[in-house]
Amino acid sequence: FEADEQYRRRRFERLVGHVLRRHPRDVGGEGVQPRSGPSTLYLVNPAGGRYSLFTWPARSPRSRWSLLDWSGDVSRALFTSGPAFGSTVPEHVYQLQLRTGAVTGFTLPARVSAVGYTRPDGLNILAEKGTATSLNSKITLQRYDLAGRLQKTLATVTGLSGSVMGLSGVAYQPAGAELAAGSLRGLELMSNAGGVIRSLPVPGVSEGCNAVRWWAPGTILASCSTEPARRSAR
Repeated sequence: FEADEQYRRRRFERLVGHVLRRHPRDVGGEGVQPRSGPSTLYLVNPAGGRYSLFTWPARSPRSRWSLLDWSGDVSRALFTSGPAFGSTVPEHVYQLQLRTGAVTGFTLPARVSAVGYTRPDGLNILAEKGTATSLNSKITLQRYDLAGRLQKTLATVTGLSGSVMGLSGVAYQPAGAELAAGSLRGLELMSNAGGVIRSLPVPGVSEGCNAVRWWAPGTILASCSTEPARRSAR
């Protein structure tokens, strides 16, 4: 791959407010013919400026990876490649060192999908086991180390809100000791050491919530549905 040396050597710990984005060149749209091309990982600053970190040619398997998360210590990016929804083919997880470009990886067990890094520093990986096919589906949240070894089963909950993949349905406490996951009637507050601390029902919700952000001590921002296909912020 090619790398922009200036930004690969940057002190990533100072990049408050920046985000990572992967830009594939094989995506089409309405009236647009998809075309194959390289895939680039960008660092995007709060003003919208972007800086190329790595570019992979279209023939490289890395160009087909999905960017999942950025570690809290901002030194690593998490990617996955694997099956379609509901498949029993194991998912592959890759960790890219942003300073050096070094890649390590492992394969998760069947029907287990990576969700993202744990907080605050990304020293473990949160994963979900099971497939949410109905409102009564049981989903288990698990914690793996960076080599793919299961460290802890956190909790099994009925009615977790769809899939929590990509941290869209999970919000970590900044210190990383607790996390909230969306459920059918609100949120489930869990310990990163394992176990459900308590349920947090949201009045009027009947179609599930997603935890968006641990907003402040004692406050979690969630997106909830009071009826199918309709969401409101809580």
